[in-house]
Amino acid sequence: MRKLSIFLIVTWIIFLSACQKENKTAHFAVVGMDNIRLLYYSIDNPVSILVSGVSPEKVSISMDKGTINQLESPGTYLVTIPAPESDSVLTEQVNFFISYGDQTDTISGVVRRVPNPSPFFGSKSSGEISSDEVKLVNFISVRLENFPFDISFKTTKYTFIFQPRKGPALLFKSSGPDLTPEMKEVLEKAAKGDMIIISDVYTSMANEDERRIPGACVLTVQ
Repeated sequence: MRKLSIFLIVTWIIFLSACQKENKTAHFAVVGMDNIRLLYYSIDNPVSILVSGVSPEKVSISMDKGTINQLESPGTYLVTIPAPESDSVLTEQVNFFISYGDQTDTISGVVRRVPNPSPFFGSKSSGEISSDEVKLVNFISVRLENFPFDISFKTTKYTFIFQPRKGPALLFKSSGPDLTPEMKEVLEKAAKGDMIIISDVYTSMANEDERRIPGACVLTVQ
């Protein structure tokens, strides 16, 4: 299970039944889901579901998309929903069915695609970069910052453009994250005013096909 970098639990209480008959106890579902009931395709989403007054062992949870597996801690589950085949599908509703005794109630959430990460050249994704740092960079990384899950992305290919302050641009292709010897040779001569552009970046993550990252990493050497 991927480790949560930011663990935000939003708890809300939903009435699953109202007691209208004598001697019948009303129960409440206490549901904790990270990031306000927002789930993501292709990754493990931790979910907490408890029904007050009912032992977790007597509560059955199912869903209409993906899989839900119970963890060791009572009332905790791991939800995994595969990404849809069509890239045009960005979000979907997902329903959880909570059953205990003779009752079954539904709680709905939203599942969406993991946002596109950003390409990084060293510690920079845009702006200015020192000539000293330029010479230390050996590969292009892809990161998704300020996201509640720690996701590992792999750079599969990209286009490298070096535009000197004077003279024609030089273009190179890479089939992996590492800078090629030709790129490194050019960067050794980088001077103030030169530009480095990393574009057409493709990346992959576990349980998901390769995707192209929109935009580019554009840096100016200082």
